[in-house]
Amino acid sequence: MQTYDAIVERQMGNCYGSLSEKDRRRYAAVEAAKPGHGGNRLASGGRH
Repeated sequence: MQTYDAIVERQMGNCYGSLSEKDRRRYAAVEAAKPGHGGNRLASGGRH
């Protein structure tokens, strides 16, 4: 599974946290579609 460095993870979390519920679902769908990234973790409410 590919991971991002700590700075990018923090930026992604900040961005995700600022989104509306509808936009969070869209963001999660895009992340889940990425092969090899572990997007299912994000889509299931895991650490972002």
